[in-house]
Amino acid sequence: MRLAYLIQCHKDPLQVNRLIKALDHASGEDAVDFYIHVDRKSNIQPRIMTGHNIFFIADNDRINVQWGQISQVDATLSLLRLAARSGSKYDYFWYISGQDYPIKSNAEILAFLKKHNGKNFMRGFGPENPIYKRFLKRNEIGYPPWMMRSSIPTKVLRRLYTLVTGGERHTFGVFKKVQTALIKLSAKYSDGQTSYYFGSAWFTLTAPCVKFILDYLEKEPSYYESFKNTVIPDESFFLTLVLNSPFRKDVASELCYVDWSEHKRNPKLFTKEDYNALVASQCFVARKFDAAVDTDILDMLDKHNHHSS
Repeated sequence: MRLAYLIQCHKDPLQVNRLIKALDHASGEDAVDFYIHVDRKSNIQPRIMTGHNIFFIADNDRINVQWGQISQVDATLSLLRLAARSGSKYDYFWYISGQDYPIKSNAEILAFLKKHNGKNFMRGFGPENPIYKRFLKRNEIGYPPWMMRSSIPTKVLRRLYTLVTGGERHTFGVFKKVQTALIKLSAKYSDGQTSYYFGSAWFTLTAPCVKFILDYLEKEPSYYESFKNTVIPDESFFLTLVLNSPFRKDVASELCYVDWSEHKRNPKLFTKEDYNALVASQCFVARKFDAAVDTDILDMLDKHNHHSS
């Protein structure tokens, strides 16, 4: 089993180094490589460890990642392309953040992927979900790029724009974009049943699925273009493409444990108080962790994973 971890990060190089060390594994035919994208705004790259299996997005190609904008997708694609075109034959591409951390041992991770080889792991929902129409609004209309900034004034204007165009769960026809991406996907793969999907931006995908994504985007640039002026496109871009493709029958739930119980913009930061819940989870990594807030939880997980090896 050969595994490529794709890491997107912007802060705390020591924590990124700790993540790499925790996931680094080589035994027989099993091996892992790391592909790292450091946000262009960040200066941490020189302090991230190097090694024969650690590869960085070149400085000139690093993306200035902005919350809720297509730059999130751009950073992910840069990692996928670098790893896929490296010449190494990976079985899986696992996309994580620099604030993720394993909650199972490397032996358990690799054993699971071997057992379920061929499955793709993503978490999302479609039209059957009661909140779907609220999320659909993100993709139905075009938002001016300046309106997708995270400042309070632009948030207010974005809210007003949502209301003027029909409200959170409806869009007046005059404001609706032509859904070129779905039309082309439907014609090729779904026979009229294509839908947008929304959910987690993080995933674990097989090599054939990654090849499909990159090949499709190269042949159909209109798919990427249709997401450029949507809100939080990374939470729909890859899910929509894969779940409307021939790979949809092989999709299982994401392998990352996240706690949104605080109902904030970001998930809960885990501390040592969350240890029991983390190790009891059926997932294999979790997010988020912040060593500046609590390093004890990382020490406890290291100890747990070592004993599970």
